[in-house]
Amino acid sequence: METKGQLPPEYIPPQQPQQQPGFTPQQPQVITQQYVVNQPYPTYGNQGYVVQQGYPVQNQIMYTGGQPNVVVTQPTSTVVVNQRPSDYLACSLLTCLFCFFPTGIVALVFSCNSKQASDRNDFIKGRSDGNIAKIFSIISLCIGLLGVIALVIFLIVYFVVILPSLNSYNNNYDNYNYNNY
Repeated sequence: METKGQLPPEYIPPQQPQQQPGFTPQQPQVITQQYVVNQPYPTYGNQGYVVQQGYPVQNQIMYTGGQPNVVVTQPTSTVVVNQRPSDYLACSLLTCLFCFFPTGIVALVFSCNSKQASDRNDFIKGRSDGNIAKIFSIISLCIGLLGVIALVIFLIVYFVVILPSLNSYNNNYDNYNYNNY
């Protein structure tokens, strides 16, 4: 027990042993032992988490030779959290309304299937249906954009080429009829 006013003893580092002449130190050998502890984790209801069972494999490393040292690594718990896959519902709804509705409806069906699969924690099926919904949304968007581009080209050709030529034909026909009478 320390009394008031006394300082703790001073730290003196341990002395390293002096190497003797003619002595060659041995290289340390590494011995590795693996162990696995299987201990299940609890699941927490319908939160979209997938829990990995047990601890991962850890290494216990022991160095021998010279002075023996033991290094032990602590087991760490690893929990793999899968995020809920995207169902692309908004994208499929918008492409159904504004682009090309037949493939948009198919995209809506697959996005609803993806949402239902994710709700029951079937993330593989949810991801698969979500990707199919994304593909049909992209197809619907491309068809819609091609339709808009075709419509714009048609309107330009109609108003720039066809309508003026019809007007000139009507004017020429009218002039021809008036000149002959």
